[in-house]
Amino acid sequence: MNKTQIVAFLSSNNHAVEVAMVGLLARQTVGEQNTSTTIESNGRGFNYTDAEYGTYLAKWVKSGRHLTGKHLAAARRMTCFYWRQVSEMSSVLRLFPRPAKVEHKVSGEHELCALLFRLDRFQGLTA
Repeated sequence: MNKTQIVAFLSSNNHAVEVAMVGLLARQTVGEQNTSTTIESNGRGFNYTDAEYGTYLAKWVKSGRHLTGKHLAAARRMTCFYWRQVSEMSSVLRLFPRPAKVEHKVSGEHELCALLFRLDRFQGLTA
């Protein structure tokens, strides 16, 4: 998944934002989680600027409540900023809509040949 897809998904799915916030908290070290700070600069979890507020929001979600208003907007900005880490979270990726399967109904040899011609990725290429 690329940045555009992740950001678009987070922009339209509040539940995914909440799951991503909890996932970012889980990526913090235990000490960082307990102190709501960032001690190690390891590219995991929240950076030093977002650590205190991000931890607060993630713990709010973990307590069974939902983010709303300015808190949801702030969490959305954070999760979009950390899109690379979010793209590695299977809990968020499971929420991403699966592409619909395309079925082709074919009856007869003529329709089969026409379909194969339309789907041929290499048509028009010469060796």
